[in-house]
Amino acid sequence: MSGKDVSSNSCDQLLMKIWLPNTLLKEIGVEVKEQSVHLQTPEYLLNHILPYKVNKDKSEAKWDKEKGMLLITVSYIILFFI
Repeated sequence: MSGKDVSSNSCDQLLMKIWLPNTLLKEIGVEVKEQSVHLQTPEYLLNHILPYKVNKDKSEAKWDKEKGMLLITVSYIILFFI
């Protein structure tokens, strides 16, 4: 038993859905840092501070061209204390 429940306080991943209408994939710049996500396009700017540190190597972004939506999944670095 990990002691985890379904609350956001126990999650180990976060899915961000960012709607970017009239945007092309080549216009999107996204960077996942230690505890934030930065996104920039010609029309939009986002600097989102995350509640916990993330594993940048296990984070990923996917572009849904049909919906004009960027899906960013970040994996939190979880420290368990026994």
